[in-house]
Amino acid sequence: MNEILDKANDCKKRFKLNDASVLYKKYLQEVPDDVKAIANLGICEMLLGKYRDALISFDKVLSAGRDDIVSVYRAAIAVLLGEKYDLVSLKNNEEAPSFFMDVIEAVVDAKKYADGLRMFEVFMAELNSAEWFGEADNQYRVIVLIVELGDIETAEALCRNLLTRTEFSWQGQAAYGRILEAKGDADGAKKAYDTAYNRGGDSDARFMGDVKKAKFRMLNNGTWTPKL
Repeated sequence: MNEILDKANDCKKRFKLNDASVLYKKYLQEVPDDVKAIANLGICEMLLGKYRDALISFDKVLSAGRDDIVSVYRAAIAVLLGEKYDLVSLKNNEEAPSFFMDVIEAVVDAKKYADGLRMFEVFMAELNSAEWFGEADNQYRVIVLIVELGDIETAEALCRNLLTRTEFSWQGQAAYGRILEAKGDADGAKKAYDTAYNRGGDSDARFMGDVKKAKFRMLNNGTWTPKL
């Protein structure tokens, strides 16, 4: 059974989510009380857009005892499905906004923009805090997400504020690069990405992942000759 679980975990790590789901289910037939495996199955189902299945998995985890991460994921899925959710109880978990943003980003990456926008509106109204949003890393995340949702004007306003507050930060330049890319200025975007890289973005896994996505997008339209 451990071999099946190891294969499931490996597939999840490499985002082979369908394969991971099949393996987790096979494993759980023999070890039905492995809460961590149930949680991982729920995450795979969530990322695959199988929200009802994910909700069932997360409820199984929560019935076995509180899990802060799964509580956030469960609330996010409930928002998507239009079901009752509780974000107030998550306010004391300082990681809750980041976990919730993880779900929104995954949904938007899957091009489920209407779902992502609905979740983002709930996030901003009920879970976001001045303390969380005051961090440059988190402002960068929000700006990139807003760009993906198509609101360039709002993204530009937030980016101007970020650049003013943190003139020499990689976060501001990275956000600016994503905006320029979305507006079709490939040369300007590459320059901003390079600046962000040289100002410390090279040590941030999220930024480097975003650069890989940008490289893929720009290679597809023939505008990227990467230095990174």
